Amino acid sequence: MVFFLKIRLLLLSCALIMLSTGARKSHAEIDALEKAKRLVLDLDASTGTVGYPPGVGGREKEPATCNEIMAKSLVVANEEKAALLDEKETVVKAAALLAKKIEDLESKLEQAQADIDSYIELKQTMDAKKSEDARSHNEALSDLAKLH
Repeated sequence: MVFFLKIRLLLLSCALIMLSTGARKSHAEIDALEKAKRLVLDLDASTGTVGYPPGVGGREKEPATCNEIMAKSLVVANEEKAALLDEKETVVKAAALLAKKIEDLESKLEQAQADIDSYIELKQTMDAKKSEDARSHNEALSDLAKLH
């Protein structure tokens, strides 16, 4: 099968050269030339090799086989996976830093709450002492007033 395709390709290439060397081309010849070019490209695509058009030096492009396409896809997928893993690592580090910051803030909040509670207790104690001092002062004044 491949042998017949190669023979067909050779015949198409010869027809292509003959059609391209003519000085004047009719629409039918131009259509035939385009058709021959398309057939050559189709054949190249079906065999997995793509050749440069005639007159470009006859170099062959890299084969575009399924294995190469899969290998390139695998490389791209691995690069994307590595980028995602780096991003995941960054997010995990940021989350750890935020968790530590939350713990620090919670401990500061607990300390502030303890300070507030001790202040409230101290104020209540001072208010009670002040009220007791005021009452004892008033009693002393009333006792002093009774003596006069």
